[in-house]
Amino acid sequence: LFGHKWKLTDLRTARPVGKQIPDRKKQLFQYMPPERALAEMNNAESQMRIVFSYDMWQLGCIMYELFVLAPLISKNEADPLARLVAFSRHDIKVDDVQAQHLLQDKLLVKEPIGRVNIAGVLVSFLLGSETLFCRF
Repeated sequence: LFGHKWKLTDLRTARPVGKQIPDRKKQLFQYMPPERALAEMNNAESQMRIVFSYDMWQLGCIMYELFVLAPLISKNEADPLARLVAFSRHDIKVDDVQAQHLLQDKLLVKEPIGRVNIAGVLVSFLLGSETLFCRF
């Protein structure tokens, strides 16, 4: 973990909510939400707009990496878009029960409408803070 170079965000591709999504060549598949992958597969990415649920998915991907020490979607996957579209909550395997619940039921939810907002994440952090982050 500490021997690797971490880059949590790339502001060159940041856009305000409601704006068109940047070209996929600039977006990492490892942090792409399933709805974006589906749009890519259907050549409809130009119709996608950035919404807050993207951030929650990406936060879930980062937290997953911190707990598992491996990305949810490997950059070496043969077809990362198909893997994202077929994503299931059962793909999430984390040893920590509270982290598993936060990731499965709040952040890495396939349907964007089911993802918690930032207030829900903060409440989860506060309620589970005594054990959820003892590893870090």
